Amino acid sequence: MDSSQRWRARIVLAGIIIAAGALVVTLYSIQIVRGDEYSARADKQYVKPASVLLDRGSILFSAKDGSHPVAATLASTYSISMSPKLVVDAPGTYEALSQYMDIDQADFMMKASLAHDPYEEVARKVDETIAQSIRSLALKGISVNKESRRSYPGDGLAAHTIGIIGEGSGTVEGRYGLERTYESVLRRSVSKSGDSVFAQIFTGMY
Repeated sequence: MDSSQRWRARIVLAGIIIAAGALVVTLYSIQIVRGDEYSARADKQYVKPASVLLDRGSILFSAKDGSHPVAATLASTYSISMSPKLVVDAPGTYEALSQYMDIDQADFMMKASLAHDPYEEVARKVDETIAQSIRSLALKGISVNKESRRSYPGDGLAAHTIGIIGEGSGTVEGRYGLERTYESVLRRSVSKSGDSVFAQIFTGMY
């Protein structure tokens, strides 16, 4: 090996050493210096589950008087979740939440004790006013998540005809009745705003 080859080898070796050193410094910074920060960021991904809000067209009755009572539509609601790994004062957190809603204390404390669990559900179908009040508390480890659910204002009225929706293969779709028959019309997507279905049935009931 002549002198030029030895110099090239030394340059390559020096480059490898520098790159390795930079990698070690970066890993040290991420895992040691800023480890808690990145761990908290990762945990928060579980506190707020990634889920697409339900978006679906409405089903309307066509009444004899020309009005269109709503048979099926969407209603906004909220859920409260907890990341036990991030909760630092479980009793204090329970007391703060219990000001706004009824929570079983034993169940809450049991969930809060799961130190290695990143996600536990605390409550669902929470009113928006209550949800916003809880959000304003900024409780560590507690998250307020907006949800959408199918609402049937007539309750059991014409339930067998209207049908229901259900989750399957990662999507929400009509199971039977009008919800299933008009699935292609009611289902919404990014490129489709969704439509309403006018059901010409049970008009004598309005």
